[in-house]
Amino acid sequence: NLWLIPKSKIPECLIQKTGKFKSYPSLRNSTSIFQRKNGDLIFGSIDGTIKILDSKKNLKNKIQLPFEGSKNNAIYSITEDQKGHLWIASGHSVYEMIDDDSSFVITKAQINGRPNNINCFIFYYQNEIWVTTLGAGIYRKRSDEIVFNRVKSLGNNLTLHKNVWLHETPIVDHRNQYWILISSGQKVQYKMICLNNKHLALH
Repeated sequence: NLWLIPKSKIPECLIQKTGKFKSYPSLRNSTSIFQRKNGDLIFGSIDGTIKILDSKKNLKNKIQLPFEGSKNNAIYSITEDQKGHLWIASGHSVYEMIDDDSSFVITKAQINGRPNNINCFIFYYQNEIWVTTLGAGIYRKRSDEIVFNRVKSLGNNLTLHKNVWLHETPIVDHRNQYWILISSGQKVQYKMICLNNKHLALH
């Protein structure tokens, strides 16, 4: 099914039989959506609530992230790693959610050398979790690491400054390569980057 989140923040799903979108007011204030490998739909909200629907669109679970008095509780992006762990990028920090039967164990991620910031996009790429911030750099956690560290360079020819931005959600092409659009500095200059295990392509 095709889902979208309009400006109203009330998710809508395209019903194939009618060709029309059906809204789901019970999911109001949603700011992000992600489908797990098992078919579950994860909705992140502006107040830090996560709602999980099963494949039949029934509410399976409702979870509140532990934000500890943060002023910005919005959930901007969600991804899943090879172990089936969920990773949440929010206005406060990054959280890992691990299935424990019918509930989740939620842990706040450690991010090296950076105060709490708005985390815009998070994605899983080649056994690594990548997260971008609002003008405070791009961070990455490898599978054998505990802490997220800032990515200071990509390939052999691109230095990433502390104030680098990532614009829009990363795009995956037919070869499963990730493309990201970044910019940095007072004079905005956009760069389209293709990440893969052999080289770095700039366009």
